[in-house]
Amino acid sequence: MDILHHSSHEHPLRLRELFVDNEPPDLLHCGGCEFPLRGPTYCCDQCKFVLHRSCAEFPLEITHPFHSEHRLDIFIRELEPAWSDGHEVPWQTFAYHCSQGCGFRLEGVDAIATLADEEVSHERIWHMSHEHQLTACSLKRECKLECDGCKRTILGEAFVCYGCKFVLHKECAELPQSMQHPFHVSPLDLIFDPASASECSACKTPCILFYGCQECQYRLDVSCATSILTVEDPTEEGGGGGSVVEQSPHVREFTCFQVMSQSRIRCAFCSMFLSIGQACGSPGRCFFLHNSCAKEPVELSHPLHLEPEHHLTLEEIDKSDRYFLDFCSCCSYGSREYSKYHFKCQQCHFTLDTDCCLESLAFFQGGGNMHIKHPLHDHRLRFGRNPVQLYDTGEYYCEICAKNRHPDRGVYCCVACEFFAHIECALKERNLNVTDDVALKEIDDKIASLQAAAEAKWKELDDIASKLEALGRKIDETIRS
Repeated sequence: MDILHHSSHEHPLRLRELFVDNEPPDLLHCGGCEFPLRGPTYCCDQCKFVLHRSCAEFPLEITHPFHSEHRLDIFIRELEPAWSDGHEVPWQTFAYHCSQGCGFRLEGVDAIATLADEEVSHERIWHMSHEHQLTACSLKRECKLECDGCKRTILGEAFVCYGCKFVLHKECAELPQSMQHPFHVSPLDLIFDPASASECSACKTPCILFYGCQECQYRLDVSCATSILTVEDPTEEGGGGGSVVEQSPHVREFTCFQVMSQSRIRCAFCSMFLSIGQACGSPGRCFFLHNSCAKEPVELSHPLHLEPEHHLTLEEIDKSDRYFLDFCSCCSYGSREYSKYHFKCQQCHFTLDTDCCLESLAFFQGGGNMHIKHPLHDHRLRFGRNPVQLYDTGEYYCEICAKNRHPDRGVYCCVACEFFAHIECALKERNLNVTDDVALKEIDDKIASLQAAAEAKWKELDDIASKLEALGRKIDETIRS
């Protein structure tokens, strides 16, 4: 097996092949680039230092186009220590600095990724986002450089200004100067404005390279602009009577569209990003829905709400007064940052956020019931809302996670034993200890096997000692005779 003595570490390093399914859970990130560990990796058997084989092969000195006038030398940049298993672990990364001491520095992975590649055609272009010409390059390994247009990390083909360290994805550099987008009536022009605090009208994230309308200030960052391309007929998709799409206040402005790639636009119902596939919404109102969410009912009966003839109705969350937000009766959290809707009982104000409502409803409809068995308690647990405690001390804790719980929120409980647990803890962790029990049993079996082997060895030693003692007596008898 390959052994490496690297200048960055005091101990010898052993080459291993790391995969997702066999990587030790407490293994730290690479000491050369800080990225997660996959593939051929050098590991220290005496401490937690690890190093990608590719990082271990970084040259000690390079000539780099970002700083072509001087040679760059590698050095170890010490970072804030990390913690693992309660112990402080040194943390570092490789970097390059100017050999002449002019102050120029560059992250090691960024330096190696942007080295001139003879196999790539050095095509040069002018782009409206930068004053200098940009040169084609290929970043063949993961690095920390971000595209100066969309602010996402770069891997693959790009255009770079070596004098300014300005980098654009190839696809960002080749965007058309204008486009007709299904979210807007008039054409949108490509704009690069790093000085303004622009915000994408669809996903609400800051953007400096975007498509915008000069008249109405409507803006789409390049991700949202390019991921939504095909418009479908709104009459073909959508919910039936009483669905979210039918009850939306923006239903008359709804359009259906096709999401071509992973988007940063969030669904107003479930708060998740729109994924590849069909979706619908009102772009002018920044209101979007997965097609599946658009078909969800707006009124339902739920097993977590035991009061007879009480129905839960979907309503828009009023976030105007943050101090009076309704808390979810299942998870005890207030409305999440991106949530726009929740289910609420108009008679008793019992509230479920959309995630808890649909996930728990699917659980009960999929065979779950009002009683569950949890490995942390001997008796069955029953769902209850605000159950009466025999001895009310004014302190309320979840017996599973040991955190505070709200006395008016639903719980799974055994009232006789005063065992109370958050609903989400009881549901999500009800099978948590099954694998633990198997693992513990395996350990117990190994201990028992080792103990049996040890006892057998001691028995053998006792037999040998007895034989030695008998031989000693025989020797004494022979000498006396």
